[in-house]
Amino acid sequence: MKTTVVISTRNRKEELSTALTSCLAQTARPEIIVLSDGSTDGTGDMVREKFPTVSLREFRNSIGPAARRNLGIELATGDVIVILDDDIAFPSPATIEQTLREFDNPIIGALTIPFVNIRKDADHIHQRAPDATGVYVTDAFVACACALRRDVLVQVGMFRPDTIMYGEEEDLSIRMLNRGFLIRLGSAHPLHHYESPRRSSKRMDLLGARNKLLFSWLNVPLPYLLIHFPGTVVHRVAFGIRKHAILNALEGLAWGVGSVARQLFRRAPVERATYRLFRLLRRRQALRIEELPREWQERWRTIRETPPAAALSQLSR
Repeated sequence: MKTTVVISTRNRKEELSTALTSCLAQTARPEIIVLSDGSTDGTGDMVREKFPTVSLREFRNSIGPAARRNLGIELATGDVIVILDDDIAFPSPATIEQTLREFDNPIIGALTIPFVNIRKDADHIHQRAPDATGVYVTDAFVACACALRRDVLVQVGMFRPDTIMYGEEEDLSIRMLNRGFLIRLGSAHPLHHYESPRRSSKRMDLLGARNKLLFSWLNVPLPYLLIHFPGTVVHRVAFGIRKHAILNALEGLAWGVGSVARQLFRRAPVERATYRLFRLLRRRQALRIEELPREWQERWRTIRETPPAAALSQLSR
């Protein structure tokens, strides 16, 4: 399987340099696409000078990672798209190669890549399978470190550009699940995430609240929407209180209500069975294939015994 690494970046040329150096050291030898989202710090010059084999696209305006990643996916030639943040690095040269091995069934639409937040909780490995003896699935991936089948991304419509960031993964994950694809927890050597100190906590709060409301309106089927939508409001208010940022929470929710009003007729709710499975996976975080509802276990076994091309055709139906 050929791999393409897609990195959306903005004004982090030092972190990006570290990320690209580690990407080029991977044994899988991936294609690398960098999308500079309105950078003004010389990012483009740095990439051209130090990494001439990297494909670079530069833009004057900033529209956010979700839209830029979509362009990278469109440009990619790889079968599997590895999406990274610009402040991520591979300590191990084998991580992508290990990740590709775990795409051992066409029903796997995405695979998480384990990572460690070096500046926050360096002792905890995020989104890693509990053990390497079974296949574990989860509700969503984190977009700073994940691998996705390109043909699946094309089927489900890729990221919603208007989510911008901080929530685009959840929206894409439930749409993938609705098409029959699972998100597998990976067990590769973990990445190191050097979360940038320049990251705006207020912007995270605002977009986080807004995108939670958008997710609810666009994806949650009735009658679950009648509980999920107001529950989201209560949850975000409580989160704002705990974080001592209630004004950010309220502003983000107000933004979300306005965004929903502009998209009243764009609702495309998933099937009820999909939503129930998504909620189960959200509660459990890691579920063995054998613990999934029977229909999913049967699908897993059937697809495993089917040639890849026919398997994808069967899933798309």
